[in-house]
Amino acid sequence: MNQRLTNKPAQFLRTNEIKALEKNQTWDLVILPQNKSATGCKWVYKVKFQADGSVKRYKARLVAKASTQQEGIDIFYTYSPVAKITTVKVLLTIVVIK
Repeated sequence: MNQRLTNKPAQFLRTNEIKALEKNQTWDLVILPQNKSATGCKWVYKVKFQADGSVKRYKARLVAKASTQQEGIDIFYTYSPVAKITTVKVLLTIVVIK
């Protein structure tokens, strides 16, 4: 299902995402070396739905355009482990049982 966000909610989502990135110290601002170009980025929006089909929440992410990146030059380490809390609980339960 494709839904468009109006400018006001999209601006709110972008502002919140930027604040979260700054709070988590996701990046460092540095001077761009000569003969180098900055990696582009774009906003990706997603609508999360309830089981009944109603809108649960809107999400926005700022992502780098990977097509312009070169491994070892622009990116060095991109692994970002993510686990759902239920997965962690199951693993802890298994450990406690054994």
